[in-house]
Parts: sequence; structure tokens; C-alpha cells
Amino acid sequence: AVRVDESTITQMRTFVAHNRLKKVALQIIARQVSDDTIQQLRELFLTLDEDNSGSLTMEEMDDALVRLEVPEAVRIEMQRVMHDIDIDGNGCVNYTEFIAATIKKQDYLKEEVCRAAFHIFDLNGDGVVSKEELATLLGHDEDPETGLVGVDAEEVAEIMAEADGNG
Repeated sequence: AVRVDESTITQMRTFVAHNRLKKVALQIIARQVSDDTIQQLRELFLTLDEDNSGSLTMEEMDDALVRLEVPEAVRIEMQRVMHDIDIDGNGCVNYTEFIAATIKKQDYLKEEVCRAAFHIFDLNGDGVVSKEELATLLGHDEDPETGLVGVDAEEVAEIMAEADGNG
């Protein structure tokens, strides 16, 4: 049976605590992971996505939790977590955001998955992710359609400062 349990919510809380770069990396990784690895998560998402829109509204999530007889305290926590997971701020959690937030570490810390995600970040293939590549990938003010999450140049600089250990 498909259900929302404490481990799912714990994993979502952990995702919320990650820095912005790791959240974006997990979204990219979520696109690289094999379907077999995320079968249960996909089934859970499809169960929750009542209108089959490919995204979960807060209302859909709450309705599903009521149907699954989840305690009210957990439902309230889930609303807060869902709001924090909504990376692009559109009021919904899309499939990729959901998978990124709920996938377990042992499922995404596999060399082939991480390598595939790194190659997406490393646009010019030189083995290094530059500030420019990150800005292109994350999106910027001039052309938000080219990036993944519409991060502006100032935030890209903050992300790089936080993540770049060797300058």
C-alpha cells in the first residue's frame, strides 16, 4: 500500500534544510535516477496527484493525508514542508521537486547518477563547474527560460561562495 510515513516526512525536512545548490543538484539527480529506484515514490506521487496534473497543490496533499488518516499534527507539518519544497515558488510541488525531496541518500549517492548530474552542471565538459555554467543552468534575470529554477546572478554568486571550497 502507498502511504506517507514518518520517514517520508523526515526525508522532506532534510531536503528543506539543504542549501540551494544541493536542492538544485537533487532535482537534476531526480531526473537521472532509474525508474526502478524511485518506483515507490512515483506511486506515492501518482496517488497524491488527484487531477493527474504532474504537480501537487497543498489542497491535494492535505486531501490525500486526510484519506490516509494521517494525524492532524503531521498534516500541518506537511503543509509547512511542502511550502518549503516548492523551489520555483508556484504554489505547487511538481514531480521532480517531489522526487528530489523524498529520494533517499542511498538511492542518489551512486557514482553513475552523480556523474550524470555533474555532466549536466559542467556545460563545457572541462571537468569543472564554473560560476558562469551555474548561472546558465540555474537561470538568470535576462532569460529565466534557459535555466532550471530562475535564480538571479546575485544568488548564483552566493551559492558559489557557499559551495566553492577552493575559490
